[in-house]
Amino acid sequence: MSCDYLEGHTYRKSEHECYDLIYRFFGIWMVFVINIAAGVEGAAYGEDCSSATCDDTNNICDTEVALNKDCEVAQTASDQCSIANSECTDDCTGTDKCLCKANHYENGGACVLRIAALEDSCVASDPAPDECAVDNAECRTAKCQCKVTHYVNVAACAIS
Repeated sequence: MSCDYLEGHTYRKSEHECYDLIYRFFGIWMVFVINIAAGVEGAAYGEDCSSATCDDTNNICDTEVALNKDCEVAQTASDQCSIANSECTDDCTGTDKCLCKANHYENGGACVLRIAALEDSCVASDPAPDECAVDNAECRTAKCQCKVTHYVNVAACAIS
């Protein structure tokens, strides 16, 4: 039997050897295709690419970035950070990091909504200085109040 597997070349092989070569080629080809697919999709073969960490519209799975870690603003800023209510933004030093959104503050590794107005309740024992949304306000006696160096001026804190 002849086995034509290269154009223009005929080799004398047994039928079993021809099938063996074809199966080997097909097996190597499948491994190659699977590895390419896994690399393109970003998930290992057989893994689900539709979980919370793989929510890109093209199912391209990227590792999510932790709070206060470097990120890329060029990517979708809100999708790459692993903590809710965080986004990839400049940290004021020229480095892009996953930080809490402007209306949130960091507390225990989470981004918590800031207290909106003066005299609203807050957690006085909370060590986060950014709990109150009003500039120059702090949580004292379980309410957002102007710092002792400032006074209430309408809904803001002005320097004394």
